[in-house]
Amino acid sequence: RADSPFSINGEFRIARNTDTDHFGGALDEFKVWNKALSPSQIQEGMYCPPACINEDLELYLPFEDGTPNGNNTSLNTVTDYSLNKHTANLNNFTLSGSASNFVGGINNPQVVDCGNTVISDCDNHALDFDGINDYVALPEVSSSLTGFTFEAWYYYGGDAFLQRILDFN
Repeated sequence: RADSPFSINGEFRIARNTDTDHFGGALDEFKVWNKALSPSQIQEGMYCPPACINEDLELYLPFEDGTPNGNNTSLNTVTDYSLNKHTANLNNFTLSGSASNFVGGINNPQVVDCGNTVISDCDNHALDFDGINDYVALPEVSSSLTGFTFEAWYYYGGDAFLQRILDFN
């Protein structure tokens, strides 16, 4: 959470900081808000999709695209459910088996209908990162934010000392 303004111009990366620094573990319900949420606002929404998709949600990746532990090799992107519809590219994932692939996620049986988008996290998926070389990249992100909140469910499964989940290039 940050209250001060900043800009994003260029590649926005999930689970990669440098060529050798990658997050190892699983992520689910990945959200970036273009405002600073209060702790109570974060707690209210931590077990469910956003109450409504609006302009305050910069990015929303629930990672419901693939089949957990299945053959997902035909997928090369994940869906951004924000109004921005960013292209979220999967890089270096094996997309088959129980690692570097879609896996079971948080148990969240809610469906939200905001009139323009229906979101269901009933499938209970997450995305597993091997900590070696896979990451999600959003190459076209360009935004000036007056505040910022990043939230996600994560399971840390790596053994490196420092691993960033979120980075801007």
